[in-house]
Amino acid sequence: MALHPSQLSSLRRVVGGCSEVFQTTSQTCRRDTPSNRLSCWQHIQKLKQHFWRRWHREYLNELHIRNKWSKGSHDIREGTIVLLREDNVRPMQWPLGRIIKAQPGADGIIRTPIVRTATSTLERSIKRMVPLPSRTTPDDSEPINSPKSDKRST
Repeated sequence: MALHPSQLSSLRRVVGGCSEVFQTTSQTCRRDTPSNRLSCWQHIQKLKQHFWRRWHREYLNELHIRNKWSKGSHDIREGTIVLLREDNVRPMQWPLGRIIKAQPGADGIIRTPIVRTATSTLERSIKRMVPLPSRTTPDDSEPINSPKSDKRST
C-alpha cells in the first residue's frame, strides 16, 4: 500500500515536519509488523531479532541457575568455562573466560574467582558469570558420554 504525495504532506503537518520520524535504523524493532509487508532484508532482520530474543530468554537464562534457591552451593570451580555478563553489551558479545583460580571466602563459599579471558585476567563476582555446560568436567580427563574401552580376552 503506497502513500499518495498529498497524504505524506498532510502527515508531515500532523507530525510537525520532524524528519526523525521517517528515518529508520537497522535496530528498529519489527516484531509487530506482519511478515508479508517487509522486504527481504527486513524479514531477515525480523527473524534475527526473534532468534536472539528467544535465545536470550530460553537458553541463556536457563544456564544461570539460581543456586541460592535450589542447592545452596555454586557450580563454579577451576576450569569452568563462563560467559562474563556485561550491562550494556548484547549477550552474543559477552566475553568468554575460564576460571583459573576459585577463591573461597571465610565461610567456604566462592564469590569472586579469577577468570582468564582472551585479552586479560580479572577477578569477577560469580553473580556476573554464566557457567556454560561442558561435556567434560575439569577434574575428569574423559568425556562424560564416551564409551568405555572393552577389555575382552580372546
